[in-house]
Amino acid sequence: MGKEKEESICFRNIRIKKGKYINSCLKEINDATPVDGWLESPDFLLRNDKSTYGIEHFVVDQVYLKDFKRSSGRIVDGQLWDTYSENHEDLISDRFDTDKAINSIQEVTQLALDITTKFDYGVYIQQLTRIFNKHVKKIPRYLERLEKYENVKLYFLIELNSLVIPQGQGTIKCFGQRKDGANVLIKGNRIILTNEMLDLFKEQIGVLEGIIIQQYSLLDMKRGMTDEVYIDLTSTEAMRRSLEKQRIDVYRNYCICAPKCKISLNLEDRE
Repeated sequence: MGKEKEESICFRNIRIKKGKYINSCLKEINDATPVDGWLESPDFLLRNDKSTYGIEHFVVDQVYLKDFKRSSGRIVDGQLWDTYSENHEDLISDRFDTDKAINSIQEVTQLALDITTKFDYGVYIQQLTRIFNKHVKKIPRYLERLEKYENVKLYFLIELNSLVIPQGQGTIKCFGQRKDGANVLIKGNRIILTNEMLDLFKEQIGVLEGIIIQQYSLLDMKRGMTDEVYIDLTSTEAMRRSLEKQRIDVYRNYCICAPKCKISLNLEDRE
């Protein structure tokens, strides 16, 4: 889809009304005005009469494959858009083949399912840590660029890509390990947070104003956000309170259970 397009979608979604708590936390940003002509580092800059808000956007994939130079999410995203482009071209040239289109959709869905079976929590945390710290190292550069502005507040906007969103009652299931060691079924499309993730974020308390995490499914070409959480990093107490206000459970780790099977579409029943 392209980096700039993805950034603009995530930035736009910050301004969509959500729950009472997130709306109150992001109200200052939503009431501020983007600075004309601002390019990046951080990616977005907004101002109002009181403060300046810098927002740095980056992407983290839920599944990472060591055998590929690109992230698994980008592999699926690339094939998904290739499938769309090829079939759209057939449609406008009056060569559209329904069976061909269904088969190509089946292939990209199977690819996503196959990749999801390779989810490894340890690898995911390694990649999140690497990408997060890569941007943390850039914070001095951001602050240097913003020296002329008053009352600067920095935020990280993390775009979390999930290939197949875990559903409690569906084929793809997700299990989280609680503090007491019990494994429990996680229902719904909530962003899953673990102790290791929060320990990583805690290191930026007092440096970042907060972290906005938005979750997307790469199988959704409309790029609709499935969930969003806000982590307040103004203090340790504020961070704890932000999790409580959003009723977020924190796990030791989690696993995604997806069957290794072939998807079968019954074409005979199609009219």
